[in-house]
Amino acid sequence: MTGFIKLLSLSSLLFPVAVIVETVPGYCQQTTKISAKELPMQIQYFLKEKYEKYSVTLVEKTTNINMPGFYKISLRRKTRLVYLYFDEAGTLVNKEKERIFTYDGTETEYKSSDEKPNTLPMEHLH
Repeated sequence: MTGFIKLLSLSSLLFPVAVIVETVPGYCQQTTKISAKELPMQIQYFLKEKYEKYSVTLVEKTTNINMPGFYKISLRRKTRLVYLYFDEAGTLVNKEKERIFTYDGTETEYKSSDEKPNTLPMEHLH
């Protein structure tokens, strides 16, 4: 398997576009970062109706030579991440959810004394 990354820098683009191409005999996949406005209207309506309070963090279009292409949309709302996968016709085919947890050191380790692990007095360590 060989793979390469090709950076496109066209003067008409505001930012460089990275195209990732993987080649396997008889198989070629290309993933391109696109804007949400480039999605099919059916997907745009779905996002507005079901995920209005989420922000779109990434939209990728993947095309394959021997298989239908798809869109991957990454959404975020506070600590919730949602990844939606649509086929080229605009039909939702998969959905994944994640949570973001952050710690700043001010959290208490135990909520109550009942949850503390059993500990031995220090004199038993000698």
